[in-house]
Amino acid sequence: GGEGGQGGEAGRVMVRREEDRRPEVKRELRVGGSLRIVAERLGYENNIRQYSTNGDMIDGTDAQILTILQKDARTSNAAIAREVGMAPSAILERIKKLQAKGVIAGYEARLSPKTIGLDLLAFVSVETDEVGGDMDAGQRLAGLPEVQEVHHICGEDCYLIKVRVKSAEALGDLLRTKVGSIEGVRRTRSTIVMNTLLEGGRLPLEQALDGDTDD
Repeated sequence: GGEGGQGGEAGRVMVRREEDRRPEVKRELRVGGSLRIVAERLGYENNIRQYSTNGDMIDGTDAQILTILQKDARTSNAAIAREVGMAPSAILERIKKLQAKGVIAGYEARLSPKTIGLDLLAFVSVETDEVGGDMDAGQRLAGLPEVQEVHHICGEDCYLIKVRVKSAEALGDLLRTKVGSIEGVRRTRSTIVMNTLLEGGRLPLEQALDGDTDD
């Protein structure tokens, strides 16, 4: 079952606290009701999930808060509190803890590339002659202002980078004068995006909660 470890102990403590006040809890347990079912009926499912989830990082309430912030990071604590059903002070405390844990890595303004003339998006595969754990070329790629993302990958190429520039001519210039001048870079292959159907950094939070165990 899914009642072992810290999650099970936390749930037992919470259920025991209610046993004296709510006789139906004792009856539920006597007839073989599982800890998770009892806890859920008491409204403690998020507390169980918090300790059971792989990584011990977030619970269901955290996921609700993060979903709201991923849609609009400017949402006030009061607005989040109304939607989640908690006090603003409790929301603030949870957000502070999520920041301290590194779950919330930061906040930034998301600009519209085309409105500032950066019409071309491309993904560039970069092959280098680096060996072992050497990633100097990758660090230099990450320092280029046109580069939005740098991923160290396996396969024939070493890096996959995402770049934003004004035009195909600007892309060519970037590859020749900047990327091509980085020591260790052997070859690049570019894929130019024609249309973007979805772009953004929202994470699938439901997968972060898939690790909680079942009965």
